[in-house]
Amino acid sequence: MRRAVFSICLVFVQCTPIASFPVCNLDGLVGEGEECDDGNPDPTDSCTNLCRLARCGDGVLRIDTSPGEAGFEACEPQLGSSTCSLRCSFDRCGDGVKDPGEECDDGNDDEQDICRTNCVNALCGDGIIRLDKQPGEPGYESCDDQNENQEDGCTTACDRHRCGDAILRSDIAAGSQSACSSSENCSDQEQCRDGQCLHALFEGCDDGNEEQADACRGDCLLARCGDGVERQDIEQGSDAVCRPGGSDCPAGERCVAGRCAHDAFEFCDDGDVSNANACVEACVVNRCGDGFWRQDLQVGDVGFEVCDDGNTEDGDYCSSDCQNLTSLCGDGLLAWPQEVCDDGNTLDGDDCGANCLQDLLKVSIAEGCFGRGYDGSSGLGPVHQTCLSPFFMDRKEVTVARYRQFLDAFLQQDRPESWLETIDDSDRFQGDELIPVGEVKRVDAAAYCAWLGKSLPSEAQWEFAARGTAATRYPWGDEPAANCALAVRQFTNADAQAELCARAGEWLPPCSRSDGDSPVGVCDLIGNLREWVADGFRFDVYGSQVEAAGGDALQDPLIPFEEGMAGTVRGEFGPAYNRSSSRSFSTSLGFRCASSP
Repeated sequence: MRRAVFSICLVFVQCTPIASFPVCNLDGLVGEGEECDDGNPDPTDSCTNLCRLARCGDGVLRIDTSPGEAGFEACEPQLGSSTCSLRCSFDRCGDGVKDPGEECDDGNDDEQDICRTNCVNALCGDGIIRLDKQPGEPGYESCDDQNENQEDGCTTACDRHRCGDAILRSDIAAGSQSACSSSENCSDQEQCRDGQCLHALFEGCDDGNEEQADACRGDCLLARCGDGVERQDIEQGSDAVCRPGGSDCPAGERCVAGRCAHDAFEFCDDGDVSNANACVEACVVNRCGDGFWRQDLQVGDVGFEVCDDGNTEDGDYCSSDCQNLTSLCGDGLLAWPQEVCDDGNTLDGDDCGANCLQDLLKVSIAEGCFGRGYDGSSGLGPVHQTCLSPFFMDRKEVTVARYRQFLDAFLQQDRPESWLETIDDSDRFQGDELIPVGEVKRVDAAAYCAWLGKSLPSEAQWEFAARGTAATRYPWGDEPAANCALAVRQFTNADAQAELCARAGEWLPPCSRSDGDSPVGVCDLIGNLREWVADGFRFDVYGSQVEAAGGDALQDPLIPFEEGMAGTVRGEFGPAYNRSSSRSFSTSLGFRCASSP
C-alpha cells in the first residue's frame, strides 16, 4: 500500500515542476522574482542557490537543521532513495517526524518526556516517571509504579502516596512495634511514633484530613486513649444514671462516675501512663473513690487526696472524702499506693522509710560490663562480654510478711501450699514472718513485683549483681568457697562449719550472713532460697546469643518467657555463674524484685 501511494506522489511531483525564477543575484536582498536571498551559494540551507525556499522534494538535501526542528530533512526522495518518504524522512521512530503508526516522534532518546523512545505517548501507569513537567502542570508525575493498586506507595493518578490523601496504604507493615521514648531507640527505617517503633510510612488509618482530635490523627495513626490528644469527634453519650460494674448503660457505653458515657469518649488525655495525676487510665478525670491516689496537688488544692481506696465509704483505711488515712504507717498493712512500703515500724534506715514513702530495699546497681558465664561446664559458657544498663535490685528476698501484704490486697490470689492464712496483727513482721517466702509460683512472683511497680530481675541482671564488673566467682570474691559462714544453707554432714548451718528444713531471715553480701550490699545472692528470675530457660543459650551479637558485647540480654517454658532459677549454694530451671514451686525457691531507675 505504501509503495503504491509513493508512486502516485512521484508522478504528481514530476508532473508539477517547481516554477523557476528568472533572477537570482545572491546579493542578500530579496528582490523581484526571488523567494529568498541569503547571499550565499549554499543550496543545502533554507534558501537554495536559486533563491528559492528549500522544500522537501526540491532535489536538494538540507543539512542546516537538526531532528525535530522545522524543515529538517533526513533524506530527499528526488535523489533516488527508495526508503525516503515524501516528508523527507526514513519513516523511523526518533527521526522527529510523526509517521503513520507512531503516536508521537520528538526526535530524541529521552524516555522520561512526553514521547517515549518507542514513539508512544507517555501515560500514567506505563512505569516511567515523567521529568518534563513541574508539580501542578498537566501530565506531572511524582511516581509511576505501573499498577492499579491504589493502596501502595503510588496512586493510580501517579501521585506519591502521602498521609492525609484519604487512601490507606496497605503495602507497609507496622514494624517492630517495640516500646520507645525517642527514634534513637529504633532502627532501620523505623521512627518512634506514639511510643512505638513503627515504619516511618506506616498508616493505621487515613481519613483525608489533618485533624488531630478525631478517630484518625494527623500522623495517620489511630487515636487511642493515652496518646495525649483529647478526642473531639465523639459525643459523651446518654448520660444515664448507672452503677459501676453494672449493666445499666446502653451497648457501646460504660459507667463513669455514675453516668453512662460512650466507650471511646475521652474526658481527658494527658498522654502518660500515670494514675497519680489529674487524668487516669481510660481517659477519665481522677476523682475521690476511683482507687487512684492523686499526688500532683498540694494541701488545699481542689481535688487533693491523702488516700484513695476505691470507694467513698468510711471505716476502712481511707475516709469517704479521701482526706484521711485511717490505716497508719508502721502497722504492717501496706496501703498501696498511698504507702510505698510498710515494714511494721516507723523507724528510718531499715527496709522502709519512717513515713512509709521510701522503699529502702532497693540497691542501685551502676551500669557496667562483665564476663558472664563459665567455660568449664556445658550450658554455662562460653564466657562472653555482657553489658547492663543501670538498675535497682532489692537487697533482700521477699519475706513471708511482705508477701502477706500482697495476698491481703488480692484476696483471689493463689496462696502458697503451706500458707498460714491468718495471723494476729501483733505477729506481723515477727518470727517466721521474717523468713523468705517459698512455694511461690513463678507467675505469682512476677505478679507481686508488678504490684509494686517492679519486675523479676533478668538472669543477666542477677548475675551482674552477684559477680560485679570483675566477674568474681562469688559475691564476696573468688575465695573462699561457699560455706555456712558466708551463705545460708541447711545442715548437711559434709559442712565443715556445721554449727553455722541452718537446721534442716528451716531458712534464715534475709541478710543473716552479711559477710557474704555483694560489695554494694545485696544479701543472699548465694544461699538461703534459690530465686526465680525473669528469663525463660534454655540450656545452651549463651552460644546462640554470642553468635547473634556478631562479636559485639550483649546489651541487657533477656530470654522472653513463653508458655510451656521452664523458668530460670539462680542463687543455689555454689558459684554465682551456676544456673538451673524449674517448672513448679518449691519450699527452697523464692524470689526478689528489681526495677528501673
